[in-house]
Amino acid sequence: MSTSRKTRARAQIGVALLAACVLLVAANYLGAKYYAQWDATEGGLYTLSTRTTNILEQLDEDIRIVSFLGLGASPLGPDALEQIEDVLETYRAENPARIRLESIDVVRDSLRAEALLRELDIDPFRGGTDVVVVEAGERRRQVRLEELVEFDMSAGMGGPPPVRAITAESALTSAILSVTRERKPVIAFATGHGERAMRGPDPFDLG
Repeated sequence: MSTSRKTRARAQIGVALLAACVLLVAANYLGAKYYAQWDATEGGLYTLSTRTTNILEQLDEDIRIVSFLGLGASPLGPDALEQIEDVLETYRAENPARIRLESIDVVRDSLRAEALLRELDIDPFRGGTDVVVVEAGERRRQVRLEELVEFDMSAGMGGPPPVRAITAESALTSAILSVTRERKPVIAFATGHGERAMRGPDPFDLG
């Protein structure tokens, strides 16, 4: 091969490599700026409802979501835990400018986990750590595990009940609404006309 042919071949290889680098940089930039997620699950588990997406798109303040799921002994299996974490990530991806998500890993960062438990007023010995905290400014809402999943209580004994359905979206959206509303709803109880008592030993009392 002549010198000129070698030079042309090297130039072509250099141009091809440069074009590949440019395409790679452009793809990474567009991927970071325009995040997209495809839902291939049969039931559309990671596809948020139109109501939820509208609420997330219209957020006018920052939302902080902190997940302590899986921090301690949990009835959740790894599959259900991963599904809930994927739903949380879907919320973040819907409005990354407003939603900040942090999942706590006690094995890798025990000091951070301990500090957040104190900061968010979570007592692991009293109520457990299977909770997701949704926070906006000084308003905070804890979403417990039983709100995120529906367990199949008809299953036999011998271990944690299996998860029947993931109900995380309704619980998380309600929590976001509760911390972003300026006014909190007030529930009133009428008394003096034979209504059930607010507190008392009777099983039918409202308490």
